[in-house]
Amino acid sequence: QEKSIPFYFKGAMRYNKGGELRQKLQALKWESLFPGSIVELTSQKFVHIQSSEVIDAYSNQYAREITSAKYCLIVQGDTPDVRRLFEAIIAGCVPVLITEWDERLPYNWLLNGQLYQRLTLRIRLNLVLENHRQSELETALERIWAISPQSYQELRSNMKAHAAELIWGF
Repeated sequence: QEKSIPFYFKGAMRYNKGGELRQKLQALKWESLFPGSIVELTSQKFVHIQSSEVIDAYSNQYAREITSAKYCLIVQGDTPDVRRLFEAIIAGCVPVLITEWDERLPYNWLLNGQLYQRLTLRIRLNLVLENHRQSELETALERIWAISPQSYQELRSNMKAHAAELIWGF
């Protein structure tokens, strides 16, 4: 399947360290840097009561978007966001981890951290936040976007080959 969305992330704003990163994501000029990307942040959480039709429509839209995305941003919030990581793997969207919590990734202790290196990309959160420059994040994303088609296909092949090891209980 051809992937038409370069980068994908939908989430809520946070007010701790993850909030700083999300503000940087929101400030990037996505349409000029990576046209077609979907990066949306909201101040509301999707926890208020919705009708089943609204939830179904949102779920269907989310499924269409994430399966059409080439790279899914897995952004550190208050905790390591395991659900987004698994959803990206299931959808065939290469996870881009923006975190400092590698050791807290699910099953990392069991997999010796080696498996995640073969099927995800990483941007170190501390490097992005310590430099207080928007360009650090932009440069990291540009390097990811410039990955060769062969390297990208290798990541996707590794995801397909190892998905069952990671999502058996998902």
